Amino acid sequence: NIILALGSLPDEVRSTFEVCLLYNSQSIDQDIHDRLKPYLDIAYDLENGLEPFTFFNRLKWKIMRTIYHQSDPRFSEFLIKNKINFVYPLLVPKNENTPYQGCPWIYDFQHKYLSDFFTQSDIDGRDRRFSQIANLSSRVVLSSKTAATDFKKFFPNSKCRTEVLPFATSLPTNWYELDTVEVQKKYNLTD
Repeated sequence: NIILALGSLPDEVRSTFEVCLLYNSQSIDQDIHDRLKPYLDIAYDLENGLEPFTFFNRLKWKIMRTIYHQSDPRFSEFLIKNKINFVYPLLVPKNENTPYQGCPWIYDFQHKYLSDFFTQSDIDGRDRRFSQIANLSSRVVLSSKTAATDFKKFFPNSKCRTEVLPFATSLPTNWYELDTVEVQKKYNLTD
């Protein structure tokens, strides 16, 4: 939806930036990829774009993590090589040594309210990641006002600025060409 929104901006605004999709071919639906293609300047399949986990690379990345405190030097190298300077959503909070900008996203705090649906490992992982965002980021995007309120509740001392970007639905235009009576029959919908 963000890519579709960026693609719909006026040409004079749209020409001031490039939209890149970073994806893993195993985790993106081909129909979605095809639908986004006209709005993208470039798409990178990270499965093929990231440097391989060789002994030398692992050693180099360990040194970069230790000396330069980079949380993900493998990803940083990819972004620098491809001249990508902003990432959304940023999965790991950036630090002063991260050579790119970005903004993390917290979808919700369901693990706090519906813990029975999560493993302890998932809960711990979310708590750790969200805490890092609250402590290390200057800004975070949340998916709802409720999530923003929860963020302030669970991280009352965070200096992190919150931005709410609710989900939006963008339906393919050909859906509007369907016979509505046939769709109603197919799904047993009432009048």
